[in-house]
Amino acid sequence: MAIKFDQIDILRQRLRNVAERSSRGAREQMAKGAEMIAELAKELAPVDEGNLEDAIMFEKEPRQKANERYTFAVYVDEAHAGTRAADVGQYAVIMHESSDYDLGEKSAAKAAANGLPVGRKYLENAADMLEDEIADMVAAHVIQGVGH
Repeated sequence: MAIKFDQIDILRQRLRNVAERSSRGAREQMAKGAEMIAELAKELAPVDEGNLEDAIMFEKEPRQKANERYTFAVYVDEAHAGTRAADVGQYAVIMHESSDYDLGEKSAAKAAANGLPVGRKYLENAADMLEDEIADMVAAHVIQGVGH
């Protein structure tokens, strides 16, 4: 038995629409995920004057070509307004990478207050802690897009 589609163009368009909705929804969820990572990284970052927390940013990086994927970045903006770039940049790297320091008084108080691992690898730890949740958000949105 053969199946005949008299309106194959309509089916193709519907499939393209589903794919576009899924892709757009997935991008939106990825952007929300990047924002979540940035916010958690601020909670995990050591604190002295608050400049490092204020300099943690996220953004959607523009595509250079139509067929390129969207990317999202979570980073420390050394030139963030209100910070001293050299100090924030050096502090960000030292606090993220070095295991040869003890948390200061404010960082220790922050860790005690929020119950989170404040200190070293604050960016990586935030991404690791949220990885499954973000993957679930994206997957749910893709499935939802296909179902409609």
